[in-house]
Amino acid sequence: MEDFTLLATAEDNCSVQSVTQSIPSGTVLSTGSYAITLDVTDASGNTSDCTFDLNVNDTELPTIACPSTQTRLVNGSCNYILEDFASAASVNDNCSVQSVTQSIPAGTNLSTGTYAITLEVTDASGNTADCTFELNVNDTELPTIACPSTQTRLVNGRYRNRIHYSKRCRTALPNA
Repeated sequence: MEDFTLLATAEDNCSVQSVTQSIPSGTVLSTGSYAITLDVTDASGNTSDCTFDLNVNDTELPTIACPSTQTRLVNGSCNYILEDFASAASVNDNCSVQSVTQSIPAGTNLSTGTYAITLEVTDASGNTADCTFELNVNDTELPTIACPSTQTRLVNGRYRNRIHYSKRCRTALPNA
């Protein structure tokens, strides 16, 4: 806290001995309202005082740094259940952090794609800051295919229009 005695106007018909304040200068105050009393004493020991309110407000924004781009894989049902990235953010405040929230709530089912995730920090005075990072949800599981067993087709006169010939081999292909 600053020295408010320097801002006071103290006068006396003889001479002012001292001006003091109820909360000493240099005292660290948290946010809130404080009654500050200034006392003036003259050379004869006479005193007088005045009181004013000091409101201490936190207007400094908190800071937040998001994690870098994140990549996650879908599960067997081709979904990814979104985790809570709030703890992955680096947050700071001059007083105290109240909360960190996420734009897409944790537990949301996401399909493959790219998502912008915004994290917002709020301090105890209601000041906020945010950051955004990308979340890539990928499917890297290879598809499977089962081929039919070996197929045999006969070449005869009836199927002549459906047969494709090569120079040395005649192969009947099934109709598409």
